[in-house]
Amino acid sequence: MKRQYTPGPLVAYRTAMGPYAVAPAGQNDEPVEAFATATCHVQNFHPDGLQAALTEANANAMLYAAAPDVTAALEALLDWCAGGDIPAELYDAGRNALAKVGP
Repeated sequence: MKRQYTPGPLVAYRTAMGPYAVAPAGQNDEPVEAFATATCHVQNFHPDGLQAALTEANANAMLYAAAPDVTAALEALLDWCAGGDIPAELYDAGRNALAKVGP
Protein backbone atom coordinates (compact mmCIF):
# COMPACT_ATOMS: atom_id res chain seq x y z
CA MET A 1 0.00 0.00 0.00
CA LYS A 2 1.24 3.47 -0.85
CA ARG A 3 1.94 5.80 2.05
CA GLN A 4 -0.82 8.36 2.64
CA TYR A 5 1.12 11.56 3.36
CA THR A 6 1.10 14.77 1.35
CA PRO A 7 3.32 14.22 -1.67
CA GLY A 8 6.21 16.56 -2.39
CA PRO A 9 7.66 18.74 -3.41
CA LEU A 10 6.88 20.79 -0.34
CA VAL A 11 8.35 24.15 0.64
CA ALA A 12 8.80 25.91 3.97
CA TYR A 13 7.86 29.58 4.20
CA ARG A 14 7.09 32.26 6.77
CA THR A 15 3.44 33.26 6.91
CA ALA A 16 2.12 36.80 7.17
CA MET A 17 1.00 35.96 10.73
CA GLY A 18 4.53 35.02 11.82
CA PRO A 19 4.79 31.23 12.12
CA TYR A 20 6.54 29.08 9.57
CA ALA A 21 4.44 26.71 7.48
CA VAL A 22 4.81 23.93 4.94
CA ALA A 23 2.81 23.75 1.72
CA PRO A 24 2.99 22.10 -1.70
CA ALA A 25 5.31 23.89 -4.09
CA GLY A 26 3.67 25.69 -6.98
CA GLN A 27 5.25 27.55 -9.87
CA ASN A 28 8.81 28.71 -9.20
CA ASP A 29 8.72 26.80 -5.89
CA GLU A 30 6.29 29.33 -4.42
CA PRO A 31 4.08 27.84 -1.69
CA VAL A 32 0.45 27.07 -2.52
CA GLU A 33 -0.68 28.51 0.81
CA ALA A 34 -4.30 27.39 0.46
CA PHE A 35 -3.05 23.82 0.88
CA ALA A 36 -0.66 24.33 3.81
CA THR A 37 -0.05 21.01 5.55
CA ALA A 38 1.77 22.06 8.73
CA THR A 39 2.43 25.16 10.77
CA CYS A 40 5.46 25.54 13.04
CA HIS A 41 4.55 28.13 15.63
CA VAL A 42 7.15 30.28 17.31
CA GLN A 43 7.33 29.75 21.05
CA ASN A 44 7.73 33.16 22.73
CA PHE A 45 9.10 31.47 25.83
CA HIS A 46 12.04 29.79 24.06
CA PRO A 47 14.89 29.70 26.61
CA ASP A 48 17.33 31.25 24.12
CA GLY A 49 15.07 34.10 22.99
CA LEU A 50 12.91 35.00 20.03
CA GLN A 51 15.60 34.67 17.34
CA ALA A 52 16.36 31.11 18.50
CA ALA A 53 12.63 30.35 18.41
CA LEU A 54 12.38 31.65 14.83
CA THR A 55 15.43 29.63 13.80
CA GLU A 56 13.97 26.48 15.36
CA ALA A 57 10.54 26.97 13.76
CA ASN A 58 12.17 27.47 10.35
CA ALA A 59 14.33 24.36 10.80
CA ASN A 60 11.25 22.33 11.75
CA ALA A 61 9.34 23.57 8.71
CA MET A 62 12.27 22.72 6.40
CA LEU A 63 12.48 19.23 7.95
CA TYR A 64 8.74 18.66 7.37
CA ALA A 65 9.08 19.90 3.79
CA ALA A 66 11.95 17.48 3.12
CA ALA A 67 10.20 14.45 4.66
CA PRO A 68 8.53 13.06 1.48
CA ASP A 69 11.79 13.26 -0.47
CA VAL A 70 13.84 11.80 2.38
CA THR A 71 11.34 8.95 2.79
CA ALA A 72 11.42 8.15 -0.93
CA ALA A 73 15.22 8.26 -0.99
CA LEU A 74 15.49 5.94 2.01
CA GLU A 75 13.00 3.49 0.48
CA ALA A 76 14.94 3.45 -2.80
CA LEU A 77 18.28 3.04 -1.05
CA LEU A 78 17.03 0.17 1.11
CA ASP A 79 15.44 -1.55 -1.88
CA TRP A 80 18.71 -1.21 -3.79
CA CYS A 81 20.73 -2.57 -0.84
CA ALA A 82 18.39 -5.48 -0.03
CA GLY A 83 20.33 -8.71 0.04
CA GLY A 84 23.60 -6.87 -0.44
CA ASP A 85 26.52 -6.06 1.79
CA ILE A 86 24.77 -3.52 4.00
CA PRO A 87 25.15 -4.36 7.70
CA ALA A 88 21.93 -5.82 9.10
CA GLU A 89 21.70 -3.21 11.87
CA LEU A 90 21.78 -0.36 9.32
CA TYR A 91 19.20 -2.04 7.11
CA ASP A 92 16.96 -2.69 10.14
CA ALA A 93 17.36 0.92 11.34
CA GLY A 94 16.22 2.19 7.96
CA ARG A 95 13.22 -0.14 7.84
CA ASN A 96 12.29 0.79 11.43
CA ALA A 97 12.42 4.48 10.51
CA LEU A 98 10.14 3.88 7.51
CA ALA A 99 7.72 1.94 9.72
CA LYS A 100 7.17 5.17 11.71
CA VAL A 101 5.90 6.84 8.54
CA GLY A 102 3.17 4.22 8.22
CA PRO A 103 2.27 1.38 5.86
